[in-house]
Amino acid sequence: MLKARARAGSPPPNRAATATPDFPPSLPECSRRMFEQQDGCDVTFAVKGPGDSVETKISAHRFVLSCRSPVFHKTLQWGSKAHADKKLKENDVSADVFREILRSVAVLLSRTRTK
Repeated sequence: MLKARARAGSPPPNRAATATPDFPPSLPECSRRMFEQQDGCDVTFAVKGPGDSVETKISAHRFVLSCRSPVFHKTLQWGSKAHADKKLKENDVSADVFREILRSVAVLLSRTRTK
């Protein structure tokens, strides 16, 4: 498509003109917003902890979880049963605690130290 535009002589689209004005400026803020608004989530956890009376559905981003956590990476890797399933069960922790775990993983995406 870019080659077709270049041949046609038309300039590439102006990304600044098409940016959403309320989009957060930093990666941690953007990740937090996407998680809290459930924007673009592609995996759902059905969470019912030992003291919970009802199952709670919590959605997240498979890519973010896989990048930030070796446990989620192993669980969600290509070819695994969990990768094929869109809904995973978690029965060992309460929904509130699990939601905070996922939020922490999402927000800490770009807050890693580089050496």
